[in-house]
Amino acid sequence: HNSKEFVDISKMLQTTNSQDSSQNHSNSKASLKSNDASSDYGNIPGIIKQLLDVSLFADDPKTGLALINEVLIKPLTKQQSGTEGKIALMEEPIINQTIVLSINTFHLEVEFGLWDTVIENVDELMNLAFLETDIYNPYTTHYQATVGGYNKPLTITTLMRLK
Repeated sequence: HNSKEFVDISKMLQTTNSQDSSQNHSNSKASLKSNDASSDYGNIPGIIKQLLDVSLFADDPKTGLALINEVLIKPLTKQQSGTEGKIALMEEPIINQTIVLSINTFHLEVEFGLWDTVIENVDELMNLAFLETDIYNPYTTHYQATVGGYNKPLTITTLMRLK
């Protein structure tokens, strides 16, 4: 593929930290500056990425969980379901599908539905990687998260109907 067709994400998100690079990126007082390699894209994308890493995606040293849990996930899930870390999808089925299979005189109709779905412990995110660049392919990014840790596994319950 022609490299001019794709954004070089590794260059776009590159910044240098004026502190010692061996320190944990969770220190929010780190001073950021543009790296010469990011000049094609400016320094704003890299600074935004680093600010997100420091303020949301870094692990809280007290809990070992990602900071995003307290800042974003717990308040949003509490507003949605009334309980921190719980998503309740109760009003409408999340899947309601009819599948029809007809071969000559054989006719089969299957209805499949999932409803009253509850997902618990979504506020147990840790080991987050967001917009991490790939050293072998600068045009792709890597994402990773561990959900449901420290004796609180991610739990999904739902009702299923087959007809």
